[in-house]
Amino acid sequence: MQNQYFHPSIIKDISIKESGDFNGYQIFFTIKDQRFQFLVGNSTAFFPLAVKHFFQSHEQCTLCQDTIPAVPIGQLPCTYLQTRQDALLEFLQNDLQKYKEHQ
Repeated sequence: MQNQYFHPSIIKDISIKESGDFNGYQIFFTIKDQRFQFLVGNSTAFFPLAVKHFFQSHEQCTLCQDTIPAVPIGQLPCTYLQTRQDALLEFLQNDLQKYKEHQ
């Protein structure tokens, strides 16, 4: 089934790394040239924790329309993506599983 919110033409530059702060992963990606950080927990299964802006400069988010300061101050949740965390995790599930298997 195709994801109703996300498509490969929208989400780009996906990079995954294991978190040093919690049991899980940090997934970085861009949408419309804006960078985001998706925190995903990993116990017996992956579960979404938060989706944060990860902007290098002060700008308005094209998704939630909030004006966001640059990181590290600007690591604020994106309200648009927060309400779609489950769909985002579903979209990124294969990439995350491949990363985990090649650790």
